[in-house]
Amino acid sequence: MKKTVLSLIMILFFFGCSNEKIQFTEEKCPKVMISKEHKNYIYSDEPEINLDNISLKSEINNFSFNKPCLKIEDSLKGTISILFVIKNNISNLKKIKLPFYIANVNLEDKLIDIQYYSTKDIIFNEKSKKDELEIVEKINLSIKDQNAEDRNENYLIIGFMLSEEKLEVLN
Repeated sequence: MKKTVLSLIMILFFFGCSNEKIQFTEEKCPKVMISKEHKNYIYSDEPEINLDNISLKSEINNFSFNKPCLKIEDSLKGTISILFVIKNNISNLKKIKLPFYIANVNLEDKLIDIQYYSTKDIIFNEKSKKDELEIVEKINLSIKDQNAEDRNENYLIIGFMLSEEKLEVLN
């Protein structure tokens, strides 16, 4: 019985191992822009939000790719760091997650793909009760790769996911 199980494991191991290596090449990461309309995020403790009861404001301040992107099979992969600046937490809010998106758009402003994210829990305590709090979120992107001509013309847009009510207050 032991010999049969051992033989089966060895056969599976032998056929499971492959000499095929994943091929990748370094590529220039896509251009990135921050959405003008979705750059800011607001929160209120009140059920209806207006300019007088905003408890927390946040903005997407900056971004960077720290390493080149990698083209692996039919995808472009890279890690983007996004800087969120949170201002004026005047509520009793203990923690929050900021919802945001990264959209892949072509030169004609046609949406190719959109990916939704939220920050890790941002916990507020006495140390974070200052006027400004900076949070850096690292996102591992996987973008379905187009041909080389399209890749150079496509770009990414980062923005907050906002309700119609919040958009109305912000604009």
